[in-house]
Amino acid sequence: MSLDISPPLHLGVTSSREEMAASPTLEHLTDPDCRELISGGRLLIEIGMSEDEVTAHQHPPPLFCHPLRTEYLVDLYTAVREHFRAFIPPLLGAASTCDTDCPLWFDVRVNGSECTSLNWTTPLGVLFDLHGPLVREGVPASMPWKITVHFMYYPSPQSIPEFKLMYSVYAAEILT
Repeated sequence: MSLDISPPLHLGVTSSREEMAASPTLEHLTDPDCRELISGGRLLIEIGMSEDEVTAHQHPPPLFCHPLRTEYLVDLYTAVREHFRAFIPPLLGAASTCDTDCPLWFDVRVNGSECTSLNWTTPLGVLFDLHGPLVREGVPASMPWKITVHFMYYPSPQSIPEFKLMYSVYAAEILT
């Protein structure tokens, strides 16, 4: 019995398409020829910073990403902080503007005007199915999915990951 050790087929994938996968832009991700970047369990998300929290003269450009549907908002925190670092408002009373200490939360605009905060403990795919653009004839009404990041003005303490962790520890301690 012999094993076939031939190189895998790339099915027409060129080096330029591999470069697009490494650093996608909106044009690349919405191109019909590049649908495989957002298919197979991936989402196309445009993350913009809240206009109320911008401390610079110009509004920062949005961050485009295409995470897996099984990822969580927490998985995007590092990339979001890095992208918006120069625009994050300083924390009152903070010794420095360390971006790892800056808490953040996300919301999405529903029905054109109403904003709903996104639960960081729910997978992105479920959040997209609940709050994403409507699907008409198998095609989303608007791509990418636009969400807003906030670095202050929390809607409730339950949206802070640290609060949820401490509550879980407290509940576990009570049960034991």
